[in-house]
Amino acid sequence: FQNRVGGEVIPDLSKETPVETVQPSVAAPALARRIWIERTQQLSTIFSSSPSIESSDVWAIQTRGTRYYVNSEGFTTVTPIQIATLRVVGETQAGDNMTVRDGFSLVENRLDDLPPLEVLAARTRDVVARLTAQRMAPLGDDFTGPVLIEGQASAEFVAQTLVPLMLARRPADGENPRFAQSQGQGTPFLRRLGLRVLSDSFSVADTPNLSTYEGRPVPGAYAADDEGLRPKDVALVEKGRLLSLLTSRTPQKNLLQSNGHGRAGSVQPGVLQVRSAQAIPASQLKQKYLELLKLQETPFGYIVRSIAGPGEVTGGGGGGPMILDVVKVTPDGKEEPVRGLRFGDVPSTAFRDILEASEERTLLNFRINVATSASVIAPSLIFEEMDVQRTREIVQKPPIATPSVTRPASI
Repeated sequence: FQNRVGGEVIPDLSKETPVETVQPSVAAPALARRIWIERTQQLSTIFSSSPSIESSDVWAIQTRGTRYYVNSEGFTTVTPIQIATLRVVGETQAGDNMTVRDGFSLVENRLDDLPPLEVLAARTRDVVARLTAQRMAPLGDDFTGPVLIEGQASAEFVAQTLVPLMLARRPADGENPRFAQSQGQGTPFLRRLGLRVLSDSFSVADTPNLSTYEGRPVPGAYAADDEGLRPKDVALVEKGRLLSLLTSRTPQKNLLQSNGHGRAGSVQPGVLQVRSAQAIPASQLKQKYLELLKLQETPFGYIVRSIAGPGEVTGGGGGGPMILDVVKVTPDGKEEPVRGLRFGDVPSTAFRDILEASEERTLLNFRINVATSASVIAPSLIFEEMDVQRTREIVQKPPIATPSVTRPASI
């Protein structure tokens, strides 16, 4: 590097004022393990109600501990680690032997923050019902056009597609272009500061100091990042224009200081919020969507109601997020459940064509790694144009033996 001529030199590490953050540890409830073993058994048993379910998995995990961080600059951090996850997934085969998968994951600070058992059981029964129904549902068709993404699906879509664009990741710097390419590319939005990246009515902010939302704990909130810095609430997008990105102590061009988002060995969000100044009630979104289909003379569209989180289900080939619950809707409002779909590659420009958003927003929590979580708060969204594709996978023959009616629970 010292022998190079010309070029802009960016420091390897930002200079920051040392701070001390010390929080008390959190004790684990004595009876949580026994209670949650029983609950996972009860939830797993629900899958036995449908002999067509070929495999299922229910597990709950709670991680607790203390994170210690000191360095020679004077940073000192002592903060508790608390993250809990409940995962419920099931799998069956349709009449054409395509594998059909469904499920959900819930992430909280503690297992005790999860919904009551009755609510979890109802969601698990919904998974079983959808799997049973989708065995007989027709395959969806490839589609490019307007798409309505509702509730949990919208928050998951934002987490998987928009959030990575808001992370200031430095492109690899090496003499060999092939080596640099293997180390990954920088964030596309690094070159779009000050430009429009979302529809004009939208704003995006990351608020890691938001500890509760609508009376619920927000697991993505944190007191200090993994580099010892206290996080800042950051306005990322205002009126559709990109103001800044989330940064760690690895400087970027035009973003030389950290805003406290160095987490899990990289740059990660805390609590990313999306809102629209022109939001409408969620109950009106479908009618707006049907009017759009009529205006564009599109014979049908898709309403997406559930998307798989990373690692929740496997298979389906490459592309964008996998769709779990989707209906094909005609301009007259008739809905037909379909299966076997996922989003195509989602370009960064897709967010400039969001037409509508709901006033109601959904809180989604997800794991970054075993000891770190993040949150997204997002409305339901209507995109003017989105690619939806059939999943591509090798179809297997059905199993020789039918599943046992009684099988051991997965704990």
